[in-house]
Amino acid sequence: MKSYGPTGSRRVASHDDETNYLESVGDIMSGLLFVFILTMAVFAILFQQQRDVLAETTRAQQQAVAELTQIDDMRRQLLEGLAQSLKERGIQIQIDLEQGVLRLPESILFPSGRAELTPTGKRAVGILAEELTRVLPCFSASPPKQCDPVTAGKLEVVLIEGHTDDVPIHNAPFPDNWSLSAARSITTYRELIRAAPALSELRNRRGVPLFGVAGYADQRPVADNKTEAGKQLNRRIDIRFVMAMPAPRTR
Repeated sequence: MKSYGPTGSRRVASHDDETNYLESVGDIMSGLLFVFILTMAVFAILFQQQRDVLAETTRAQQQAVAELTQIDDMRRQLLEGLAQSLKERGIQIQIDLEQGVLRLPESILFPSGRAELTPTGKRAVGILAEELTRVLPCFSASPPKQCDPVTAGKLEVVLIEGHTDDVPIHNAPFPDNWSLSAARSITTYRELIRAAPALSELRNRRGVPLFGVAGYADQRPVADNKTEAGKQLNRRIDIRFVMAMPAPRTR
């Protein structure tokens, strides 16, 4: 026969409660551990995805920089080659590699205050047209077979820019330097195309003609207009070679 003390039942109940409590705590800890492991797994996946995105972005940036460097090298070689060829043929020009400009002074092209080419100017533009016809097709959207395929479509536009000094002009038919600079750029373009009609057929990779004209009056000087030597340098025709930017990539 079993006997129980007056508090026996409470001792048994307390033991059962403690067991239930420990089991509950164990369940909670197991659940927390599972949540922790799951959280860490999700974090690891997200971290790896971010690393992949960062690595891809870095690769894309490095490739873009490499392509831009390649494009700058192409333009530099283009300008230096043209300058050398023109020099060998008796045409003295300047080049600005940073701006991508081949520069012809007014003195070999136009009389002061006029937009008609001198005989010397026509000869210079004719020689320039021949040299451009020799090299520019390789940079157009449809290069000849003998061209390096890397250069295909790399030119966006070739701008013929007219520039003046800051001395106001009021001679007919030019009411101001804007009109004179624009007329000179148009005259130079027309003489280029007359001498080498094939230049008008060249297109960039968007199918747009490569050549364009612009007149800037005295707004883009390359020298100080306070001196006569500076004014002479500012009276010029610039042939600006604008390269096409790398095509954007889609993921």
